[in-house]
Amino acid sequence: SAGFPILLLTLIQQCAAAGASPEDQAVGQAAAVLFKNTVKRCWAPEEGASIAEADKVAIKGKMVDYMCTMPPAVQRQVSEALSIISKHDFPAKWTELLPELVSKFGIEDFHVTNGVLATANSIMKRFRWVVKSDPLLQELLYCLNIIQVPL
Repeated sequence: SAGFPILLLTLIQQCAAAGASPEDQAVGQAAAVLFKNTVKRCWAPEEGASIAEADKVAIKGKMVDYMCTMPPAVQRQVSEALSIISKHDFPAKWTELLPELVSKFGIEDFHVTNGVLATANSIMKRFRWVVKSDPLLQELLYCLNIIQVPL
């Protein structure tokens, strides 16, 4: 259903806010698991329900900020969803992801830096066990050219 993944992200953000009660944190964790499973089933399905393109654009626009602000338990679920999304959309359909990550390196906050590194790890997971090919090497070169600048 259109808008459902966005509602889940909003719920996750509200329940993971600083000072949230243990009950709210549990609801946020459950919403994060549901979000991850929704992305897994519906981001690029071979058949059946699919996430609306407008929702996909909105989700991709919020993922880095969410990864930088979520508590670790929620971050693990959102990270898995990010891995699934990047497997299908990065870099061809998500060109702004790495520049957004690089821009966060300038923020001197441990939680933001940890979120950026967790996000980079989620993106790069897909390169670990694949056979070398020219398209793969071009994608890796693209990633290296952007990420090496702040390092």
